[in-house]
Amino acid sequence: MGKNTYDTLQFHQALLRIHEVFAAFRSRFKGKSSPIHFFWGGFDLSLSFFSGGKAPRHPGKIVGMPDWVLQDAYSHEVNDAGFWTGSAGLPEAAFYCYLYPEPDGYQTAQIEPGEAYYHKEMGEFICTYADVQRSEDPAQKLLAFLNSTYLVGATLAKWGEEFVEAIPKGRK
Repeated sequence: MGKNTYDTLQFHQALLRIHEVFAAFRSRFKGKSSPIHFFWGGFDLSLSFFSGGKAPRHPGKIVGMPDWVLQDAYSHEVNDAGFWTGSAGLPEAAFYCYLYPEPDGYQTAQIEPGEAYYHKEMGEFICTYADVQRSEDPAQKLLAFLNSTYLVGATLAKWGEEFVEAIPKGRK
């Protein structure tokens, strides 16, 4: 078996493990959500939750993306989480989470795990794939990231108790 075949198999296995954690995370959400999918705008494995509330018109201005696409995609409040293999802005595989519109206090909120951080240029929380993989329990570390970033966003955006109470606090 050639190196490329081995790398492809490893990547496929990683996506399956990530999908399993995303499915566990999604199962607790009470509102409208997307299926776990490859995002049409990039090679992201992604999952979106919607509060049902209307969002302000998206300002657009993302390179390579027509403004009308962004304005349609972000017409309602959304929490988006996902995994991607890297980009020029962050040249390593990572998990991300962002909220649109972004509420006050979101960028400076405390999240789990300790290695995760807010990337100002990208406008989202980041937890690198390497940090997750170094953990004794990668699935629990990823779930902690997803739960904490969702809870911070839903709480600060005042999505309502029905959206907050379903997600456990801490590493569960």
